[in-house]
Amino acid sequence: MAEVQYMQSPRPRYVSFDGDSVKKATDERGVELAAGQTQQNAKPQSSANAKEYEDRYKQTHWREFEKQTKHAVGFCCKGHCIRGKDLVRMCFTTLPLMIVPNIFLHIYVLSDLDYYFYIPSNVFLLFSFFYLVKCHVTDPGYIPHGTPESPLPSKNAKKKRSGKEYKYCHTCHVWRIHGLSKHCKHCNICVSRFDHHCPWVGTCVAGRNYSTFYAFVWHLSNHILSVGLICFYVVWRESADGLDLDKPRELASLCIFLYAAVFVILVGCLCLGLTQEVFNDITRNQRIKQYENTHSNRSVINICRICTAKQTPSYILADPFFRNRVEIDESGNAETTTEVNMPQSAV
Repeated sequence: MAEVQYMQSPRPRYVSFDGDSVKKATDERGVELAAGQTQQNAKPQSSANAKEYEDRYKQTHWREFEKQTKHAVGFCCKGHCIRGKDLVRMCFTTLPLMIVPNIFLHIYVLSDLDYYFYIPSNVFLLFSFFYLVKCHVTDPGYIPHGTPESPLPSKNAKKKRSGKEYKYCHTCHVWRIHGLSKHCKHCNICVSRFDHHCPWVGTCVAGRNYSTFYAFVWHLSNHILSVGLICFYVVWRESADGLDLDKPRELASLCIFLYAAVFVILVGCLCLGLTQEVFNDITRNQRIKQYENTHSNRSVINICRICTAKQTPSYILADPFFRNRVEIDESGNAETTTEVNMPQSAV
């Protein structure tokens, strides 16, 4: 019987970002090398590039990050999907508010209408569910914990580097960009480009999942608007002969219309507020705390950019699928190991 063999890669630096594999060659100092450049013929990096590299946060394996946060944030699918802090609250508030009215809508209202009344509301509803789940399972931009400095900086300690102001977090022990990144008191984690913590989607909304959150709010507001218009049409048509609330169809149409009228105002105002913040190139945290954003660029192009821009890499390392595994050695370098099963010989 042949033995199971384990093959190890020749130590390329492996980082996995949301399912994508990115290989990075590094020298002994941890500075990235150019493509095709090996450690033996590596040229010395300039001090500016080395300093820029030091500004990047340390990447951490998802199991280690889960221990750092004391399981406040969970993971599944080998670290590619995140279970947010308020998952239970989302399941018992957001989902019922979306599902229950649509059940009554399909049973009592849409059953007597033509098929083309189903299309707009159901399409927007499906996209709302998709972006809600995607926003929840996507890493918003969590910053892994660092090593405590000795001596510890003061509570209001700040420093400037490359035109940016950094503030030290005594919980996560990292220097984060003041005003742009923030320590979330609900998740107890520092988040890069923090916008706000949303219990309706069950997680933080920040730089990496802001576009999906914006898409969720936009599709949800259009779904509520389409449902409200359908119910208004039914109520208006039935009121010509006198509205009879003893009939389940007319009573359900009126109740769903009033329900949709309230929520279309709330969700619509939220959608308009998000659009204004995207246009002004600021986060909600910056607007509420009135932080001065010297790098903001007010333009309509920002709305197009947030819908088409690529997602920034995560600081949390996920394991690739199909039996590959990411391992981090004592120096903090990541490598892959692949298990190869040899066929067993007949006995």
